[in-house]
Amino acid sequence: MNTSTNLHSLWDTGILSFRLRNTFQSNINSYYDYLYLKMLNQTVEMNDDTFLQWVAESIDIVCKQVYFDETNMLMNSTSTFNLSHVYYERNWPVVEKRLIQTGSRLGALLNQILKKHTESTTLTPPSPRTTTNESCQNSAFSSPFSILILLLVVSVLSYLFNEKIWYDDVLNLYFEI
Repeated sequence: MNTSTNLHSLWDTGILSFRLRNTFQSNINSYYDYLYLKMLNQTVEMNDDTFLQWVAESIDIVCKQVYFDETNMLMNSTSTFNLSHVYYERNWPVVEKRLIQTGSRLGALLNQILKKHTESTTLTPPSPRTTTNESCQNSAFSSPFSILILLLVVSVLSYLFNEKIWYDDVLNLYFEI
């Protein structure tokens, strides 16, 4: 926690890095399992105002929480900053919530795009576990893409921490769903 950084770096990787090291003993697979279970409870409703609502949400979080230090003093985003225990405890739930929301929302958006695409074409992608066209479509299009997005996020975290992820296990889990 006693490392100087700026707020952008802190929110991009710092808080997650600290959480991974201290709560999950740098075990990226345990952290993935934890995030995955939390993500399963997410539902995403999409309408014409959805993206504007997401932007407003982000602005609200930044203006009411991110730029305030542990004593609730406004901070400059480019100034160096030492992550305090108070700031960390107040904000790690927000970071994880936003990470999970991002995966779920991107998954919902990709599902929506894919649904529109499948309605306008007869092409079906191959599925590694099926042989018939019907089961191929069911497997490819009913599985939530948010799992793949979470896998991407975990891969990035894994790269940052030089951890090895067992992709075969994760992909097998995905295709069993």
